[in-house]
Amino acid sequence: MMAGILVVAWITLGQVSKARAVVREEMALQNIRQVAHACLFYRRATKELPNDLTQLGAPASQPAYLPEALAQAAPIKQGYEFRYTRPDPNTFRLAADPLLYGPSGRRHYVTDQSLVVHSTIEDRPATEKDPQLR
Repeated sequence: MMAGILVVAWITLGQVSKARAVVREEMALQNIRQVAHACLFYRRATKELPNDLTQLGAPASQPAYLPEALAQAAPIKQGYEFRYTRPDPNTFRLAADPLLYGPSGRRHYVTDQSLVVHSTIEDRPATEKDPQLR
């Protein structure tokens, strides 16, 4: 009897953990889109892309383009780390990767100034060759 209860509890906890990971993945997708749009709004206002994400938050920008949690050099939010690079003055690259593949999420994301998001569930950073999300 006790073993049966433990098995049911173990299965339930596993399902809850998977559900949390899916929610984190969806939040990371929303966040990467928000940051990418903020970069383009910043460019529209200043005629250049930000050098890093700190330029998109207060007090660097008034009003702020991003909330404080995302306007950091390498923000970590809800189990995902976001990395912004600017390969040249007219382009940027933004990646979002789970801190712990599996518990934090399985999806890796990447986008750029085109706002097209690419994703993979493989345990590696996403590239522009990965499938697009619509």
